[in-house]
Amino acid sequence: MRLGVAAWRRARQELADFVTYFLLPLPGLLLPWRLAWPLYRRIAGRRWFFRSRVEAAYSEAERIIEIAEPQIWQRHYRLVQIVDLLDFWISVLQPWRWRRLLHQHGKWPVQRPLVIIGTHWGPAYFVLQSLHSAGIAPYYIIRNAPPGEFRGKRVLQLFTLARKSHLERLFPGKRYSPGGFPRRLIRALHSGECILALFDVPASRHSKHFKIRIFGRQAAVQSGIVGHAMDCKAMFVTYKLGLDFSTGRRILHIDPAIEHSNEEQALRHLADFMARTLEQDPAQWQLWQVANLFLG
Repeated sequence: MRLGVAAWRRARQELADFVTYFLLPLPGLLLPWRLAWPLYRRIAGRRWFFRSRVEAAYSEAERIIEIAEPQIWQRHYRLVQIVDLLDFWISVLQPWRWRRLLHQHGKWPVQRPLVIIGTHWGPAYFVLQSLHSAGIAPYYIIRNAPPGEFRGKRVLQLFTLARKSHLERLFPGKRYSPGGFPRRLIRALHSGECILALFDVPASRHSKHFKIRIFGRQAAVQSGIVGHAMDCKAMFVTYKLGLDFSTGRRILHIDPAIEHSNEEQALRHLADFMARTLEQDPAQWQLWQVANLFLG
């Protein structure tokens, strides 16, 4: 009996993942955006899609910030998840479409070496397409899945492998898995290349980090690569890609490149950028479900 219940739950989970990761993007791929967007706005009101992720995110957000309209906050958070998923499939299957869906302000700098800095804010997958179209192939940091993460989740594992494969096709040989001394990243900077880093992730207890103030709380952010970038006289450029909830358009802002004179100045710049981005519209921050690790 227990085995039967477990098998049924797993089958339900696999079906839900298949509908979410492989069927949910179909309207956005098959319909004009003016028709697909109102449909996704209605879908985002359904709790079924990304249910556990949205509930975990809202629970953490409610603990840290004041949310005046919970239903709207959750719908916006779910829309970011949906559009980020859709943008991956557009990048793979309809790569000519992203320019029509993205409004870009600013250009990627030509100076090298370059550290490109972003956060997990907004449905930012089209940033990769924008970089690729500009001829920029940055080293990017992506963690390996811990053992057992995909146990009983074959559909999710298949989707995750598809995303990693697409990244490898866009930027072949540029993947870096964190852990240990980042020799490859340092060599890349010394060679005049680019690094793409998302800084709003929890710092490990033993890694070099700096403190920022965000949402009225103190957060520890990993900072090891910043000092190496300063040694190489690298330029820093920050960006943010958010979602316009009225039209569904993705809005990319690329800030002017800056060369900092010292590490302290660079860290202040990063702290200010991260606070301004995440606090601008908290419902677009995708890491709320692990906010307890980041914000305490």
